[in-house]
Amino acid sequence: MKFFLYFALIIFFSSFVFSQDQAVVLRIATVVPEGSTWVKSLQNLDKEIRKTMNVQLIVYAGGTAGESKAIMEKIKYGQLDGGGFIGSSLGEICSKIRIMDIPYQYHSLEEWKYVFKNIRTDLTEEFEKANFMVLGWGHGGFVDVYAKQPIKTLADFQAAKIWFSPGDPVMEDLFRELKIQGIPLETSAIFPALQTGLVNCVYNTPYGLMAMQWHTHVRYCTKYPIVNPLGAVVLTKAAYQRIPAKFRNLFLRTCKKHFGALGEDVEEKNTQAVQDLQNRFKIQFLDPDPAWLEETARCGKKIGEGQIGKLYSSEFYQRVLKIQEEFRSQRK
Repeated sequence: MKFFLYFALIIFFSSFVFSQDQAVVLRIATVVPEGSTWVKSLQNLDKEIRKTMNVQLIVYAGGTAGESKAIMEKIKYGQLDGGGFIGSSLGEICSKIRIMDIPYQYHSLEEWKYVFKNIRTDLTEEFEKANFMVLGWGHGGFVDVYAKQPIKTLADFQAAKIWFSPGDPVMEDLFRELKIQGIPLETSAIFPALQTGLVNCVYNTPYGLMAMQWHTHVRYCTKYPIVNPLGAVVLTKAAYQRIPAKFRNLFLRTCKKHFGALGEDVEEKNTQAVQDLQNRFKIQFLDPDPAWLEETARCGKKIGEGQIGKLYSSEFYQRVLKIQEEFRSQRK
């Protein structure tokens, strides 16, 4: 009898010790495709934290866990622990983040980065208030218009069968102001829509266009940047707190190391993608008509002001304008 009791105690304590050594598994999803810079950063992070703190990332890339809206729902119900998002999806957590996505608001990538640097801490704190940890920030680079036919004027743009991302208040305002009838499609439906001709015009970054394989069905690019989508990898606080307390700061530092240069890496990828699109795939790059530029400048300002009280406060909007003016005055 004593032998069996002794044996049972050994089994119990062995199981306890083993459970203490079990890895913390964090499930992260994104619509960004496998092989992209974002997903590679997640995979490299996974390799390091498995060794240093017995934490594992399970990465569902390329929309295998659903579109961004579905991923958010799964996070809400505890089926996923976090995700990599851009634009309107992040706006569901922190609406004021969309101030970085106002169309035609920022005149250069350097200006955009200067504004973001000055408000990044505020945004991070807003995410934490909403019970999310930001593991890393990034951006996609400026988005241009790509089409099967030349688009040089606003009338050309209005006549195109252009894809439209449903449920995004900022892009909805843009399409409304420019009187564009977009075709609402989820990201996964765009490639077949280009194949069949349901759409003949899309907007994306050069690298994003190639990563999604959309470049195989367009012939022209209108070189007129619309927006530089802000992105982030986020994790719920509940999932973060599953990481042993002694490893949490190390985990965040490791995330910062892997995601810190993400924006710069994407910028390099965009530069290379432009060269590939021109030289290998013979896509023609066009300049827009000056009248279009004037119309969109007016449109961007109206959209920015129109979201006051909806996505962000008047005070926050004015603060961003002041930061922009500060940047522009330094460059004169």
